[in-house]
Amino acid sequence: MATATVERSGGGGGTSSVEPYDVCLRTMSAALAAVVDTPAWSLTDEALVDRISAALAVSAGVDELLARLVGSALERELARLAGASSPTAWLSAAHGLSRGAAAGIVARARAVNDTVETTRRAWAAGQLSTDQAVLIAETVTGLAGTVDLVARQQAEVYLIEQAPRFSFPELRHLANHVIEVVDPDGADIRLAELLAAEEARALQETTFSARKGFDGIGRFSGKLPNLALDMLTTALDALAAPAAPRPTHPAPHWTRPSTGRARPM
Repeated sequence: MATATVERSGGGGGTSSVEPYDVCLRTMSAALAAVVDTPAWSLTDEALVDRISAALAVSAGVDELLARLVGSALERELARLAGASSPTAWLSAAHGLSRGAAAGIVARARAVNDTVETTRRAWAAGQLSTDQAVLIAETVTGLAGTVDLVARQQAEVYLIEQAPRFSFPELRHLANHVIEVVDPDGADIRLAELLAAEEARALQETTFSARKGFDGIGRFSGKLPNLALDMLTTALDALAAPAAPRPTHPAPHWTRPSTGRARPM
């Protein structure tokens, strides 16, 4: 790891070796503190849109940095050494994270590794969102071992180049198509694995909270897998639909008599 030598402040003299991660994080913290009291309403509409884009790019870079640090912690088995049941439990307990948030960080740390260095660098530079980077990394690393290195690199570069042009669902479809082209024999198996991983990740990040209101209106919020959301929406639609009016007289129905001819009852 590279280090930078700086003068030690104070009267003690001497020097201190400061590693780049510490410098980076301190610089970002100081920069954020400098604008904590700056009101967003002072920005023009155009500037506001630009700052949102820039903030998302910075956020992606921070996510990559965190995933890299947690990835190193996974390699050193720090969670086990700390007596935690899992890396997710370790992060959650040590840093006040929800289980879903901690599980997401661990999943990202495992997804982006040295085999997808181009993706990692694009993510760190804010050229890819966190979701895009993880999708591309999982797509490339999931290709069968029979797929040669050149094909893997071509698929990775292609997806990175196309990412800004598509929404995330569209990019997922494109990634699935790349799998079918590059690895047709293993496409069905791989797509099933991706779907299972996506569902597992969605379940890990599921949260739901609800409370009754004094005004007679309940309020709820959270995150659910798409399938669970569809089921919940269907149930809520049924509850909210007006009840059909009851008929004033019983509706007639028919039974089959012993003669074989139908008659009204």
